[in-house]
Amino acid sequence: MVNNFNTKSNIDKTKKTIKVKKITLKRLENISFHYLNRFGGTEKSLRDILNKRIKKSMQHNTEQNIDQINEWVNEVVKKCKEYNYINDLNFAMTKAKSFYNKGNSFKMIVAKLAQKGICEEDIKIALDELGINSDLSSAIYYAKKRKLGIYSLKFDGNVDKKDLAKMARRGFSYDISKQALTEQN
Repeated sequence: MVNNFNTKSNIDKTKKTIKVKKITLKRLENISFHYLNRFGGTEKSLRDILNKRIKKSMQHNTEQNIDQINEWVNEVVKKCKEYNYINDLNFAMTKAKSFYNKGNSFKMIVAKLAQKGICEEDIKIALDELGINSDLSSAIYYAKKRKLGIYSLKFDGNVDKKDLAKMARRGFSYDISKQALTEQN
């Protein structure tokens, strides 16, 4: 008996052609609401997602007017802001607290928030409101959490190189790490 499942004709029949839909205002709204429902985001991340979908659609539907689509993107982002679906300040506060609780340095928190597309003003407000004002407070929090230095049960007065290496991997300078690991706060 011959197996007919892997013949060329059967494979060609099973392939489905995916039709890429044209971009409309309603479609952009649906894409953005679906994205924001699944993932909290910033204005930058929403624009990136919409532009990615527009680029994909433009490859297959070249007759679309890019200027009109860009106006729709601005309109959708504005609508999402009005309904408070995207709020960069709340997102910055949430992420800053999360990064702080993970033990990241002040500089690393600022860099990660900037990478997410949050403006410097919102980053500063979020960090001030959470009380994250220096690398030392973040370093002490991380040392306590990971039981490093004086917070360790086996601390003998000298700072372990492994503890300093752990602090360095989190983005803390040598001086800050040494201070956090040796001084009782």
